[in-house]
Amino acid sequence: MAAVAVAVGMWVGAAFRAVAGRGRAGTKAVVFERVPAKGGVIVKKRVGLCRDEGGVFALLLVCPHLGCTPRVEEGFWQCPCHGSRFDFTGRRMHGPAPRGLTHLRVRRGAEGLIVELEREVPGAWRLKL
Repeated sequence: MAAVAVAVGMWVGAAFRAVAGRGRAGTKAVVFERVPAKGGVIVKKRVGLCRDEGGVFALLLVCPHLGCTPRVEEGFWQCPCHGSRFDFTGRRMHGPAPRGLTHLRVRRGAEGLIVELEREVPGAWRLKL
């Protein structure tokens, strides 16, 4: 079991590094030039930039079960590997995933909205527009 946890951790870590670009001061980041409409999502490099009535938030699209990439469906995220389902805000609805999707910090930058891949934030956090 420990070997599986290590392997999954290494795979998720590799996936995390694979989506990383560079933001300010060498921070790993993904830049979004556009802002989604309310209730909308823009997916780029395993990061979902979402917008609801509270503002903009970002989700790391790595399923906490085994690291697969959830896809957006009708108002929720569905993991194609083992069926975990998450609501629009990333909260776990059901499936083998032990928790919801990870929320990442979003900030404004000269290039657009910047998602900092190494800065987790609480699920209720939003960037007000």
